[in-house]
Amino acid sequence: MGFRLSWIAFGDTSLEVAAEAFGLAVGEGTAEMPEFDASGLALDGWSLLIFDRVNDRLTKAEEISHLSAGRDVIVVHVNETVMYVSAERWRDGVRVWSVSHDSDKGGRHLEVEGAPPAEFAVLREKWFTEQDAQKDDPFRADYVFEIPVELAELDTGYRHDSSGWDMVELVSTAPAEPTKGFFARLRSIF
Repeated sequence: MGFRLSWIAFGDTSLEVAAEAFGLAVGEGTAEMPEFDASGLALDGWSLLIFDRVNDRLTKAEEISHLSAGRDVIVVHVNETVMYVSAERWRDGVRVWSVSHDSDKGGRHLEVEGAPPAEFAVLREKWFTEQDAQKDDPFRADYVFEIPVELAELDTGYRHDSSGWDMVELVSTAPAEPTKGFFARLRSIF
């Protein structure tokens, strides 16, 4: 098992405003790691929303373009069960760069679009060297997976698999569905 999550970081946006874009509000729960359906985290210049599953809204370019209007956003998808990861940066509705790794397409698979930051070349060299060094090891790790993760971490300071964060629970602002009583549920059966 491993992490399966999506997160989005809003630059220069309060956590409350970022959460509101997803119909969420800051709740009362706190944690050091993402333990809720949706967690929030405020870091230096960034407000992060971390979802404990792949968030469909964050897979659609039109949606991310809208969310990034007037600001920078970074979107990351992590699925360690199949060793897939992607990170992308958007600014004012336009994708600046995108880097993804899918181990099903090979241990050295890395898809790059746009112009990643200068640190990308250093990370690529470092992790490809590590990957190649264990070429004959049947229990080799997937080091290329680290490249998108570390690119996002360089900007935001957040890494999904580290702890010690001051996360808050994010709760839905949608009105709760009324609960049917026993007899109403029984009538609906017949």
